[in-house]
This record gives sequence, C-alpha cells and structure tokens, in this order.
Amino acid sequence: MDAAARAPGRVIVIVLVYRGADIAIECLSSVLASDYPDFRIIALDNASPDGAYKQIEAWASGAAAPPAILQSPIGAQANFAGPIDFAERAPGDEPRDSASLPRVTLVQTGANLGYAGGNNVALRWLENMRDWDYAWVLNPDTVIASDTMRALAAKCAGNPSLGAVGARIADYREPSRILEWGGAQYRAWRGTGRLLGHGHLTSEPVDEARIAQDLSWVSGASLFFTREFLRRAGPMDDSYFLYFEEADWCLRRGSLKLGYAHDARVYHRLGSSIGSSTSYRQRSAFSIGWSLRNRFRFARKFHASALPLIYLSSYIDIARMLMAGAFANAWLEFCLINGLKRFPEPPAKTGRVPEAG
Repeated sequence: MDAAARAPGRVIVIVLVYRGADIAIECLSSVLASDYPDFRIIALDNASPDGAYKQIEAWASGAAAPPAILQSPIGAQANFAGPIDFAERAPGDEPRDSASLPRVTLVQTGANLGYAGGNNVALRWLENMRDWDYAWVLNPDTVIASDTMRALAAKCAGNPSLGAVGARIADYREPSRILEWGGAQYRAWRGTGRLLGHGHLTSEPVDEARIAQDLSWVSGASLFFTREFLRRAGPMDDSYFLYFEEADWCLRRGSLKLGYAHDARVYHRLGSSIGSSTSYRQRSAFSIGWSLRNRFRFARKFHASALPLIYLSSYIDIARMLMAGAFANAWLEFCLINGLKRFPEPPAKTGRVPEAG
C-alpha cells in the first residue's frame, strides 16, 4: 500500500536509550498507548552499562513484569505488560520497508555512539525505506499524551513546506511548567539557544505561528519530521556526539520550515542520563564539557564571525557559576576555554567510549 492510500500517514518513532530501563519502558508504554492508528517504534540501546537493553527485552517478551509508575503527568497510566509485538534486529540488518516491522523493533547498537550516532542507525534505515510519511525522534526520558502523535501529524498534513515540528514540552516532575515551546532560538553572540517558553505555565495562551517563526531548531527531546526533511538534511552529524546535533540537523533542511504544535504534549525528565540541568551547581562535568565543545564547533560552522563574543559570554557564564557557588564547574569551564584541559572528542577520534556522569 503506497503512502497516498493511507491516512493520516505512517509514523516511525525512534527512541534511543542509554541507561534507565524503567524510564525508557514508561516512555515506550506511553507511545504504545497512543491513539494514532499507524506507527512503528524503533528502540535502540547505546550499549547501556546498566543492562537496560536486556531489561527492556525481558519486558517486551513478557519474561519480566513491567515496572510500576510512581508518578505520571498524564493521569492514570500503567506500563504495558508483555508480551508485545516486537522483534530484535542488528544495526546492519536493514529492513526492506516499515510494513515488515513489528510494533516495536529493538536494536543493540553495540557501543555508546552518542545521541547522533545512535539515532543515525535508525535514520539510515529510513533513508532506504519509502513506505513511511513521518518520523519522530523522542527522548527515552519523556512520556507523551495519547493524542500527541496525532497532533504532530496533523500539523504536517497538507503542508509540504514544513520539515520538522516541535511539541509543547513540559517538566515531568512539575507538569504545569513549560521546558520548551518546541525548541530554541539561537543567540549568535552567546553561541547558545534560548529555550522558547521556558518557565511559563502550560495554561498560558500562545501564538503558534509566532513561536514557529522564532524557532531556530526543534528540540531533540521531541523532533517530528517528514521524509522530505530527511532527504534534504540526511542523517545527523555524529561528530558532535552530544549537544547541538539537532541544531545542526535543522539548519541543513534547506527551504523547509519549522512548525510548532501546542496541542502535542510531551513531558520530559530533564537530563536524567547525562546530568544536564539548568542549574549551574547541578550540571555534570560530562554535560559541561560536551556542551561547551559543541557550542564552539557549531558557531565555527554557521556563525564564525560571532566567535569573539562567544568567548566573552563564556566568561560571563563563569562569573555566574561562581556567584551560584558552582566553583568546580566554573573552574572546569575556565580550563576548557583557555586550553588548560582538552575538550572531549567522540569515540572515532579517541578510540574509547565516553561515559556519562
């Protein structure tokens, strides 16, 4: 059956796991509970050191009971109990088409390939398949409302100028608080993105068109995109390893536009696997090293003229860290931007796999 004969279009949901099987199973369960009629899930594991892949496989097969949900921002919900319709595939075992996939496909990537490298396993599969309409990169530490997939697909339907669409991302632990309206607006003088809507209430009215205009990129926590987007942008640049991959990816979309679907509700446990945080004191050294490295890498590629200002803004960040009492993190950032410590490099250059934490 071709795409024109299907309505409203097949969605491939890509969930990349690194540690935290219980959290990932809650994410997958919320996707399985979606009211959208036509979707497949590709769940990849980046060689989690805590055995997450085996735990997810045991849940999917029904050999292990689903973990209990202690708190849920989407109301009464229980994790799906196995067995579910699933199969395991190796990264090189590319499917002919999405119709041949079960509801859930589990893939062990074999190494910590980073955010881009892990997702690229699935994205390269999609490049060679023609029977899908939309795909959705979704963080494993999120849960979605049952109508979220429908809202995202509806935003794209009948609008061929759209390449990628962001969702309303709220805090899992405080569901009334917004983390992002879809994504971020790039501030060239700082070399960082300003999260649109951060700190606002979910009850506040919004202007979807204005938010879409302000978007520089869609958040990698929930990035819904079309086949044409992938055709133009290709897979992610895995040399970033972590941070700014979605920014780079969205900037390679050509003339396609970005959109925002406010009715698409996603709830995110911020930084649950890598130590990301909006608090200077709570950010991990791993998070600081990679975000700072790629802040400069992205700027050199797209906004080289702003590099002097970005160096200056880094010292402003250091001052703010000191004022917040984050002395170790301030010292780390000072050492990195002054060459006293080397920026991290992806496994392809170092021959070893970085660890989060």
